Amino acid sequence: MNKEAFIPDFPKYPELTNELIKECRERCSYGPIAFDYYRCTAQVVVYIANIKAQSAALAKLPLQQLHVFRGLLSRIARLMRAIGRLGHKLQDREAIIILSRSVTESSLRLMWLVREDTETRVKLFVESGLQAEVELKELIDKNVAARGHEIPLESRILRSIDKTANAGGLKIEEVRKKIKLPDLNSMMRNIDMADMYLALQTMPSSSVHGNWADLYLHFLTENNGELVPLNSESKVDDVIYLGQSMVVLLGLTYYIKHLITDEGLKSAFGQYLGEAHDTVLFMIKDSGNDDFVKAQSHLREAV
Repeated sequence: MNKEAFIPDFPKYPELTNELIKECRERCSYGPIAFDYYRCTAQVVVYIANIKAQSAALAKLPLQQLHVFRGLLSRIARLMRAIGRLGHKLQDREAIIILSRSVTESSLRLMWLVREDTETRVKLFVESGLQAEVELKELIDKNVAARGHEIPLESRILRSIDKTANAGGLKIEEVRKKIKLPDLNSMMRNIDMADMYLALQTMPSSSVHGNWADLYLHFLTENNGELVPLNSESKVDDVIYLGQSMVVLLGLTYYIKHLITDEGLKSAFGQYLGEAHDTVLFMIKDSGNDDFVKAQSHLREAV
């Protein structure tokens, strides 16, 4: 059994040849191929999210786990698709950074969920994600008790709450109160990625919350000694696509190891994802070397 037989038309990443590397270095950008790798990675997420659970090559996961994993992968894929549409226009860098932060968080959570003690962690994930519903149900129940009857809107909301909890494998009455997931810093320490917390969480969060650094870097420009609104579009950096592809590929690798029991297929997937990850990592490192950075600086000054 191999990956081609398992899933037809599996996405093929473009080859990063020595000639292409030379061209990218000359123009001081991995832009086009970085975007192609991002697009292919998004396609891989869609393929893996839609793997049929009935295959003999897969672990027999409880529905609660399977549904959570599919939901996370679907979220990653749809957000990456949105980012790809924006990036295709070579603009809206600010919006792309914000969306990318959500892709990163979902990928890291997926890694944390399948790393160990998956059954307990998935249940915790579902319970923590139903806290607002628990509070809302308590408020509605309180209002109904005081009034003596339900109004139609309350009945619809209560049915929706029950349906959402049931889809997560729980009854709303079973959900423990004040349950929280570990923060992302703790999750990243658990999956041995603590050294990337600043780059993957702290810095992008500035854009999500609109902190001063984000306002200054992305929304203001200097004019006659003042800062005024930036009205022009800002180009998307290659590293945004490359960094996202790297994190998502890591998440998929973790998930495949958890999902697939057939050793031959698991090895084929691992090799496929590993080769793509290594190529992305090469482009990230090459983009950061001194000569590349100096050339980019001279190019910007020339422009």
